[in-house]
Amino acid sequence: MNGVLKRHSLGHRLALLMVLFCLLFSVLTAGLRTWNIWEQNRVRMDAELQLLEQVYQSTLAKAIWELDKPAVQAHLDGALRIASVGRIELRLAGHGQEPEVQSRQRADWAPSSLAPSRYCELAYSPYPGGREVLGELLIQGSEPLLWRELRDSVAGTLLTQLVLALLLAGLVSLAFNRLVTLHVRRIARHLSRLSAATLAEPLRLQRPARQDELDLLVSGINTLQGNLADHLARQHRHEEELAAHRDRLADRVRERTAELEALATAQQTILGLSNQLIHAPYERFDQHCQLCLREVAQRLRARQACWFKRHAQDAPYRLYQGWFGGAEPALGVMTLPTACAQVLEALLEPEVPSTFATREALLAAFGDAAEPLLALGNEALALVHLRIADDEYGLLLFGCAQGGRVAHRRACPDQHDHPAAAACVPPPGAIARSADLPGGAAQRQCATGRTVAQRPTHGPGQPTLLR
Repeated sequence: MNGVLKRHSLGHRLALLMVLFCLLFSVLTAGLRTWNIWEQNRVRMDAELQLLEQVYQSTLAKAIWELDKPAVQAHLDGALRIASVGRIELRLAGHGQEPEVQSRQRADWAPSSLAPSRYCELAYSPYPGGREVLGELLIQGSEPLLWRELRDSVAGTLLTQLVLALLLAGLVSLAFNRLVTLHVRRIARHLSRLSAATLAEPLRLQRPARQDELDLLVSGINTLQGNLADHLARQHRHEEELAAHRDRLADRVRERTAELEALATAQQTILGLSNQLIHAPYERFDQHCQLCLREVAQRLRARQACWFKRHAQDAPYRLYQGWFGGAEPALGVMTLPTACAQVLEALLEPEVPSTFATREALLAAFGDAAEPLLALGNEALALVHLRIADDEYGLLLFGCAQGGRVAHRRACPDQHDHPAAAACVPPPGAIARSADLPGGAAQRQCATGRTVAQRPTHGPGQPTLLR
């Protein structure tokens, strides 16, 4: 382990990173310094060439005008004695002939785009207001001079930066090793020996307390050991309790899953039947209502489903839609007495299905008003008062024999008992649309193959069963 720590010591890696950082910093600073020196030398060389251009524009132009060739040659030779000038070229106008070109350049000069250059026209004014263009002057700087000056300036700077970087890296590595690495190794050895039997042994460092990061780490490790010991004791106790709860939880999950699956099925039924009623054609709306009654009744395993409506507030409820599972509807089914309807309206909460699992439960809830409902011959009933705001849409009734799904519900109102029963309640607009059908025999096809027809009469009429 010691060999691994020495070979991969954090202090050594920190020193290496410090050296690399210092080298990178030195390279960056040297690069910036080099670029700065290059620009300064280039600006200085350009200033010297500009000054030479200004001087030659007058003196060299005068020598050319006076045809003083020795003076012209002296100007060209004298320009090369300036260190910044790498090449000078004089192009004399030929006035219709080939221009005469004279040039001087240094031996180490080469065409370059890095060194500055100056270009100007040579003009002379022999008299006030006159101007004669005599030729062109091109002065190019010396790139080798720029490189020599750059090397001389950068070499000393780069060497100084490297020495400082190495000294700083060594100092930081030594201080880090004595102040951090030794104590971190001791902490690592303590943690490597840690087990359930040694959790009670606290960690201590061989140094004075300084309340720094290492002391915070030691305090945290000792706190962690104490918490871990307490946790192990609690875990053993919780495992015993968990084993007892696991079996009860599995049973509850199975029960809840079955309830959720039943609720999901009911919700799908509600959505499907509601969508069917909403999109039903106007002329076939009653047939779709009949199909919805049959679908809900069959899902509830009911033996009959009846929708009672009335045309006035004090009028009795009459059968509007009905499904009787293949049986002949009794005449008593066609009308609910006004007294029975008033009790139902008073006790039933609108739009909330209420179930009665036994005949006794129905008698206990409605008293004598339950006699017409008991006459239907059902052992269990589910009732819904169809009322939305101030709009009255009648009563919905589902009945079944003993053992049907309704019989297994609680004998008290519950809005979750029969979610499928609410599916056969058409939207308000759909109910109004059906109620406004034109007069005449409004026929409704039953799911059993029979048709219950409501025929207009001059007095109170009774629904009849049509074959």
